[in-house]
Formats: sequence, structure tokens, C-alpha cells
Amino acid sequence: MTLFNNKLNIMKSVKTVSNLKNETSLPTKVSEKPSAFEGVDGDKVLVQEGPNKYLYIKMGTWLKTKLNVSDLKTVNETSTTTTTDTTTTTTSSPTSTTFNVQYQQGTSADNIKGHSSYLIACKETESTGHTATVTTKHSSPDLSNGSTMYTTSNASTAWIPYENSSVLTASSNPDHQFFSMDGNPKSLFKVNYAGTISGVRPRVPSDLSVTGQALTSSSIRLTIAGNCQVTETVRIYYKTAAQSSFTEVTSTISTSNQVSDHSFTHDLTSLTANTVYNIKVRGENGGTQDTVGATSAVYNVTTLNSSSSWSVPNDFTISAFGFVGESTGEYAYAYKTGTIANGTSANNSTTISLTKDSGQALNFGVAISTTGDPGLGGTANNGTGYNTSHSFNLGTGTIYMRFRHQFREAWVGSDANISVTFSNTNSSLANNTDLDITMVNTTSGGG
Repeated sequence: MTLFNNKLNIMKSVKTVSNLKNETSLPTKVSEKPSAFEGVDGDKVLVQEGPNKYLYIKMGTWLKTKLNVSDLKTVNETSTTTTTDTTTTTTSSPTSTTFNVQYQQGTSADNIKGHSSYLIACKETESTGHTATVTTKHSSPDLSNGSTMYTTSNASTAWIPYENSSVLTASSNPDHQFFSMDGNPKSLFKVNYAGTISGVRPRVPSDLSVTGQALTSSSIRLTIAGNCQVTETVRIYYKTAAQSSFTEVTSTISTSNQVSDHSFTHDLTSLTANTVYNIKVRGENGGTQDTVGATSAVYNVTTLNSSSSWSVPNDFTISAFGFVGESTGEYAYAYKTGTIANGTSANNSTTISLTKDSGQALNFGVAISTTGDPGLGGTANNGTGYNTSHSFNLGTGTIYMRFRHQFREAWVGSDANISVTFSNTNSSLANNTDLDITMVNTTSGGG
């Protein structure tokens, strides 16, 4: 029995000539699309789907490949050379492209040109002595960056805008001209001295972003940014959560700022203290179509409490003593505190800086803490040492400060005036410059 089974298995594993021929031959008849459960591995089916033909091959599951027209060349029967190349090549025809142009009156309407900027092309404003018209050319392979605009559908001659056609060198005439399309897609694009297309973009103004911070209890400074190539004005919407409708204001974009990456600020005033404002923006232009961009996401800013205030030390003097004949000596220190009432806390929102306005002072600085005296070393109670400027997170509370300077004999008689500035980047508080420190060098004893 075992011998019989072995022979049977060997017979099953040997392919007959008929089976081998079936698995290696290509089908010649068009059949219906097979179902997933039909056929066995190696089966092939030729299927017509719409205008296309596909070859299906069963390998666990049905796989298919699209069949294309071969570029096999026809040869004369008397020729001794036979072409057997069956490589398929696909070439795309240029895209027929209709767009808006202008031409100089008194010349042929074929002498067409574009505009000097995206915005002028978008608004389709003719130059003085010019007439607007429409033309159809052929972009290859399509209307995209790097494609070429041709005069005819066979892509034999690049199309050059009028006034560029006489000088075809990048060095002498590198400029692009700008054109617009009303069709689908509604686009703006540039064509240069060699017929090369670039800068393809929508006619509609680009999306803008908005952020902001409170300046005072009644004002907010917005920062608006984005592509302003076809933006003439930015419409700003703002309201409180309790209000049902937005108040609208506009900000004008100057011609010099109609660029791909522009950022500017705009202040909202006459607002209510300690109130959340919902703010959004959109770009607009005065064209004939697609003149309004998408509205940005809402950004929320809270105005500050109207009772926000600084409390800073009164002016004082720090006298550093040294001996006669001693080049440099010890440090002198002064410990002071200040407060911020009803401010707004944010990372690095508070900054204290020292500026020497006159005189001389050696190694002067201030150490800051928000939890207690930073000590003579300047690092106690979360202090970070001495410097002429410190930024830290304190919107409301007490500021603990150690001021210092070092004795230098050469500067005796050259008292320094040090002005101190307190500022909060995210609060209603204006910079406070009330504090001035006099730093004195004095000798005593010695000989």
C-alpha cells in the first residue's frame, strides 16, 4: 500500500505537457471578470473593462495588469530586419489652457502679455492703453510649476509673453508675467522669457492666522500672518462670549507687503477689562471673483484687570567701601522687594533690567527670587544669580531682589546712575522706570 501511495504522489507532482502548456500560454479570448473563488493558481483570463483590457492571473488571489497599445513598428515584408521591441511608452498631450491676458492697442491682438503682480492679474486690471482679452495656449504636461506653455497642441514652439519674446535670455530679461484663469481650477500663474510656468496658486486669498496678547485692560495687540500675494485687506472679527455677533474692522495691506510671507500687528482698543475676546480674520481683495479667503480659527485673548499695578522701591544708594591703594574690593548689597497686583501670569512674563546711564560701576547686577530673599550669593529661594537682566514667571505677587556692585578705587568720585525697568510682556502694566539706583565708590582708612 505504501509503495502505491508513493507512486500516486509522484504522479500528482509531475505536470503533463498539456498542463504545462496551459499554465504558460496566454489567453486569446476575452472572458468575463472572474470571481474570487474561481480558478486555480496559474490560470489566466483576458477581460475587457470599459475601454481598457486587463490580464488576470491567479496566484492565491486574482492579480491584474492593464494592457497598453504597443509601439511595435510595422516592417516591410522584404526587409531582413524585424522589430521585436514590445516596450509600452505613454506620452501625454499638452493641456489646452485658456487664460486672461491683455494686449497693447494698435498692435496685433496676438501680441499678448500679462500683468506685473499676482494681485493685478487677479483683478484683471489692464495697463493704460491696453485691452483685456482671452487666449488659449497649451501647457505641457499640464498647468503646473516647471511645465512649459506652447503656442500649439503639438508642443513645437514655446509661447513667450509679448515684450519678452525679443530677448530670450535669463540675464537680460528674467522677469515673469502674471496671468489668471477663470476656468477649473481658477488659478494664477507666471510665465517667463522661456515660456516656463511657475508660481501656480489659487485666485482666492490665502488662509491667514491670528494670535494676540493683552496690552492693557482695554486693548489687545493682534499678530496676523500668512501669504498676502492677493490680499488687499484683512477683515478682523472680534466679540465677547456674551455677544451674539462679531464687530468687524479692516486693516489694509500695502503693495510692498503683498508677498508670500507677511506678518503684521493690529491693535484692538476700547475693550472691556478682564474679558475674554473671540477673534478671527480673513483675507480679501477687490477682484471680480474668488475675492474672499477662508476665515481663520478663533483665537481667544483676555484683557487685563483694570486694577493691575506695580509697586517698586524708592530710589536708593549703594556705597561700596575700599582702602586707599586697593585696586578693587568687596561687594556692597541692597535688599529690596516689589509687587505686581492683579497681573497676568505667563512664562517669562516679568522682566527686570538694569541700565547704566552715567558714571562707573563694577560688576553691578540684580538677583531675583519669587519665594524669598535670594541672599548675598543670589541663588537662595530659587534665585538664579546676578545679572543686569532677569526674566521670570510672575504675573501677580512679590518680587524679592538683591542689588550689588563692587568697589573700584579708580572710580571713586565717578558715581554711577543705574536705571531699573520693570516690565510684564503679558499684562496690562506699562513699563515702570521709577526706580534709579546711585552706586558710589568710597575709600576709608589705609595709607
